[in-house]
Amino acid sequence: KNVINIIPSLRKPELLKKNCFYGKDNLILNREINYLNNIYLKKKNYILIFPGYTGRVPKKILDFCLKNKKLNFIIFSNNQNLIKVKNIKILGPNKDFLKITKEASAIISRFGVYIHECLALKQKVFVWDFNEDGERLKDINYLVHKNYIKKFNQNNFEKDVKKKFNIIKKLKFGCPTIINKIQDSFI
Repeated sequence: KNVINIIPSLRKPELLKKNCFYGKDNLILNREINYLNNIYLKKKNYILIFPGYTGRVPKKILDFCLKNKKLNFIIFSNNQNLIKVKNIKILGPNKDFLKITKEASAIISRFGVYIHECLALKQKVFVWDFNEDGERLKDINYLVHKNYIKKFNQNNFEKDVKKKFNIIKKLKFGCPTIINKIQDSFI
């Protein structure tokens, strides 16, 4: 009866229920992002690959990295199979992960909450949408339509990485908003 659903999405989900919060005011993101946005202003010359919780980088992405070594890729993963990849730096779990993300010149990742963190860090984000469907694909397409992210396309990547992306201004860190809404729901 008193369930609160928080959906990490900027668009309005189709299956919206009562006590369901979404949108940029309701994202729960790491507070450290505000600090990093003020401290680390210079970009370094690397592109960060983040495969999400699975730790598996799709073969298409790995092949692209190997063919385009001059772009200086760093893969963030704890997947031991990636250690065999030659000439690409592999980073395992790291307490400075958000700093590494902030300093990257671009991010290539699977869609998830990390994408919203990258947007809050004002990063250029490329999302691979292999095997995505339903609500996740709709969220990806929404962000592409708003020009906040681009879908990863190996044929256009070098050209796209030089383009400007829209930045979400005044992205709130949803905890205070969510806390107030939860308190209001139970009164």
